[in-house]
Amino acid sequence: MRRSADGAGALGTLRRLVPPSHRLFAVFEDRAAAEEALAGAAAAGVLDTRGCWWFDGQEGARFLDPTEPIQGLTGALLRVMVWVFSTNVEYLTILADALRGGRTAVAVPVRGQDAADRAARWLWFGGGEAFAYTTHLNYVPVQL
Repeated sequence: MRRSADGAGALGTLRRLVPPSHRLFAVFEDRAAAEEALAGAAAAGVLDTRGCWWFDGQEGARFLDPTEPIQGLTGALLRVMVWVFSTNVEYLTILADALRGGRTAVAVPVRGQDAADRAARWLWFGGGEAFAYTTHLNYVPVQL
């Protein structure tokens, strides 16, 4: 997993299941395709890529995978959260599997569902897929 150049934080242990609000997650074939699509969307004024989070390779997959073992009280709490937020677990598993297959995932800040829908449409034309917008503690679908 790589953080953006501005040092923005990324998903922590519990943030895997209770995601930070107002981010659009997407999967791309590779890092170059993601960078190209995001640059085009930023140039068109569709989204602001400052604070974008990048997830690559095995490290990124481990970071997103909700089944990754965690010890102690935090691990026990996380196992309970897995059951409570089962839809989030399914989506995170899709992301982790994509990264293990050599793909790249990004999480871009957006301002609301309409902005997420617009950005997802733009990124879809740039090769993005498996979109989800984070709001109300859940990963929710976008309208393409």
